[in-house]
Amino acid sequence: MRWVLCPICDRRCGVIYLHHGRFGCRQCHGVVAATQRENRRTRLFRREADIRRRLGWPVGVFDMSLGKPRYMRWSTFAALTAELLEVSSLATGLIEEWTAKAEKVF
Repeated sequence: MRWVLCPICDRRCGVIYLHHGRFGCRQCHGVVAATQRENRRTRLFRREADIRRRLGWPVGVFDMSLGKPRYMRWSTFAALTAELLEVSSLATGLIEEWTAKAEKVF
């Protein structure tokens, strides 16, 4: 990989961004990954969807009895379903908190 120097801070970096007419590195322009801006609830829903995709289950369906994928080890299946159950219960708790706060407002 070829490195370039940031024209603003003189750091070595792999990518230079053009932002508001100025070239610079991601630290100088404050560029972050989208996942760094997620709140706790969104992160839990994304993790739940990732686990469901890995299990081959439909995303967004709360059915936990869809079965083990054909070539997945039982230990992996057990660990993923346990994590999915934990993440789902945390997400449900956050939804209940959010709903309670919304009811107080209205």
